[in-house]
Order: sequence, then structure tokens, then C-alpha cells
Amino acid sequence: HVRSRRQRQMCIRDSFHGQDNVRGFFMNRQALGVQNGYAETFYGRRRYFNRNLVRADSIRRQAGNHPIQGTAADIYKTAMNNLFIEIFKRGWEGKLLLTAFVHDEVVLEVHNSINPVEALSVLSDAMKVKNEGWCPLYIGAGYGDTWYQAKNTEIPIQVQDWMVNELGKWDGLSLIHI
Repeated sequence: HVRSRRQRQMCIRDSFHGQDNVRGFFMNRQALGVQNGYAETFYGRRRYFNRNLVRADSIRRQAGNHPIQGTAADIYKTAMNNLFIEIFKRGWEGKLLLTAFVHDEVVLEVHNSINPVEALSVLSDAMKVKNEGWCPLYIGAGYGDTWYQAKNTEIPIQVQDWMVNELGKWDGLSLIHI
């Protein structure tokens, strides 16, 4: 539905309530985008704006979003590269398949010969990209025969950690004791 300018302003104000540092960061990035003609991610990847063709309000919106969404995309690409390297290091090519990418998610098919807890551990280590001064990153992990089932059986972070630490020593026979 269409909102008035005042309603939009109130919505923005409310979304930043109690988060002055976040608002300052966002506003700074918007101003820099208009001034410089580009916005940067945490890793330095730039998105350029043609100031002759794009209105300043559109640049502000994109320049505010790019450092956040672009950095998330950079992390995801780094994580997928890390995972790809681990698959080959372990000889899992053809056994651990990256079958679909949906926005910032990956759907994996894991062969029965691979310890599912080891696969979770490898996935977790690959995707928890570390950056100095950042809070830890965590992954959502689920299981099922379909993406829909996996989305609805997400394993809580504490349970993932317990599985990796306590069940990671797999005898290759079964995981019925989970």
C-alpha cells in the first residue's frame, strides 16, 4: 500500500530508535555515496553510481544498503569458496553437492558415506568467516529431503555446537544415537 511521506519518515525514525550509531553509519554511507559516486563494502568492493543519470535520493538509498547487503554477499562468496576448497581437500567431490543457491543460502546433498556431523562441522567452519572486531557469525543448518523440509527443521546453534563437539567422532556405522 502507498504511504505518505510523513508515514515513511516515521517508519525510518522508528526503525533506528535507540540505534543512533547505526543511524549515523547509515547516514554517513548515504552522504559518501552521493559525494563520491560509489559505495563500498567492508572488503572494499565498490558499487558505482552515475550521478548524471541517477537521482540523489536513489543514490542515497543504494549507498546506504550496499555496505550492508554487499558485505553480506562478500561473506557468502568467501564462505562458498572456503567450502569448495574443503570439499576437494577431503575428496568429497561428487559426494557433497552444492545443488542450489537461494539468496544467501546453499542447499547441499550429502552422500550417506559422509558423517553428517563432519559435514556440518566443515560447513560451519567454512561459513563462519571471521573479521577482527566483529561479533561471531553463525549459520542456520537444517536437514530434510527438500529445501522446504530443511528450512522447517533448523538446528539451533547450541545443538549444532554440541553435535560437532560430542558426536563428531563417528564410527561410520550409524548416527542412531543422536
